[in-house]
Amino acid sequence: MIITKPTYIYRGISPETSAMRVKHQVSNTNDCEIILVTNYDVVSEGFYETFKELLNYSIDEGKEIYYDSTTELLSQEFLEKVKSYKDLSTLKIFTNGIIDESKINSKVVKLRGATIIVEPYFVKHYDYYQPIKDVDIIRTKVKKSFLLLGGKSKTFRTALTALLYFEGLDDYGYISYFGFKPLDTFTNETKDLYFMTDSPNQQKRRVEEGLKKMGSNKVLDVTLFNHKVSHSRDYDATYYDMVDFVVIMESDVTNDRSFITEKTTKCVQQNKKFILLSSKGMLDKTKNEYLNYHNKDISHLTDWCDTSYDSIDNVWFRIDKIVKIIKNEIIH
Repeated sequence: MIITKPTYIYRGISPETSAMRVKHQVSNTNDCEIILVTNYDVVSEGFYETFKELLNYSIDEGKEIYYDSTTELLSQEFLEKVKSYKDLSTLKIFTNGIIDESKINSKVVKLRGATIIVEPYFVKHYDYYQPIKDVDIIRTKVKKSFLLLGGKSKTFRTALTALLYFEGLDDYGYISYFGFKPLDTFTNETKDLYFMTDSPNQQKRRVEEGLKKMGSNKVLDVTLFNHKVSHSRDYDATYYDMVDFVVIMESDVTNDRSFITEKTTKCVQQNKKFILLSSKGMLDKTKNEYLNYHNKDISHLTDWCDTSYDSIDNVWFRIDKIVKIIKNEIIH
């Protein structure tokens, strides 16, 4: 997303955490037409006091404020805070989506004059990601059936990964998982949180056995997982060439969070078949988004196996179905 107007960036912006590309950056608000703040700025001390000042200034001086949420869903806290401002006519919000709990607040914000632009920025700008491949690894390692990159620990990722180990399918895949202990400065969530969910007890028993088989974190392309690794635009694509398909565990699986990230778009970039663990209906939605934004049919990457999992409401049943599909593809 190219911004050509003179732009003042409030605290800083990184190409790793934004789809925006500022071509004319200025050092002060007097020389700008756009004041750019990001969804990561809101956690800084005193942000909302400063934001109110910037908002009043933009109204008085005819500037625009861009709120950059192009790598995240729209912050509930941000909407809750700014909905009380009477005039938001200079505010333009860019985001991947709005969760159900924020729909009312988003309507209030728009009634106060704000513009909210919702687009799948990871799909729209999937070419921002740059693959790197290690030819020595490709030459020396054996080819396997699937790739699963665990990323930050989440309950549904723990369930799917552990169930693959329970079924003995780990021998057929390249797997990374970082849920056995907290990741410093990134997340405190570990495998143990899964057992506090509403997943069926029978599934919990299988997950527990799978975790015992796993035994510890599993490393693959990176030995340490943190915020920088998670958001880097340069990524190790070596293992994509060494498998038949990828098992994607997206960022959100609840049905009110429609959000596709680089985890999926990298597979499209690598022209690699995949199975998608995300919210209900996201497989169909992702196919439609690639058609809409790039006139690109990716059905050969998605419809090569049973896709009925995409229509299952309950995430734990969806995970069980995905495990059965993977087992069927490998064993048969």
